[in-house]
Amino acid sequence: MYGGYQNYNQGASAPPYQGAPQHQQYNPYGSQHPPPNYQGYQQHNPYQQQQPPPPAAHRHPPPPTQQPDLWGWFCAVDTDRSGRISCNELQQALSNGFEKFNMQTVQMLMNLFDASNSGQMVFDDFRKVFDFISQWSRIFQQYDTDRSGAISFTEIKTALTNFGYRLSDRFYNIICSRFANQKRNNEITFDNFIRICVVLNNVTKNFQSLDTNRSGVIQISYEQFVEILFSIV
Repeated sequence: MYGGYQNYNQGASAPPYQGAPQHQQYNPYGSQHPPPNYQGYQQHNPYQQQQPPPPAAHRHPPPPTQQPDLWGWFCAVDTDRSGRISCNELQQALSNGFEKFNMQTVQMLMNLFDASNSGQMVFDDFRKVFDFISQWSRIFQQYDTDRSGAISFTEIKTALTNFGYRLSDRFYNIICSRFANQKRNNEITFDNFIRICVVLNNVTKNFQSLDTNRSGVIQISYEQFVEILFSIV
């Protein structure tokens, strides 16, 4: 038996890639679609201090719905002008003025948004990544009260509690031990915040699919456990 998530109807959802949670509407197992308007990562993220370079000559014309700033970023990191970017190039684009996104989070974003499953992103995939990040940035800023670019044990606990998760301090100690950045006063940076929320949401969705009576407790086989594990790594 496994005792799990006890509260299914409070807080704000943390969707895996369809948009950041909206605090007023919560379904911990549902997905909130992002707002129809795209407003850009830089506008909402105080940690982004660079300005996008002008787009260089590119053999792939920009899509008709492009955002000029994003197209500039895309072209800047697409060094071979292939119209696709790799994980390393995506990491360069996500550099936030303090330090680069860690590669584990970058790889997670590639897996979520690479529509072709080729290990590379076209511009439309790239645009969706920045839309996703801009929305999570607004959430992160609500808890990063000192604007340091990292949040503490108490702040991550407050954030996840507001999302509807009712978890013990033991869980948060594990989270901080696994994800806190020792170079940033053992706090959790924005890239790891995204990773935690996406993984936790995916675990919760898998749990919910088996918790048919919404008791917060399930009984699973070893193989089911392994399937869940490999579906979220």
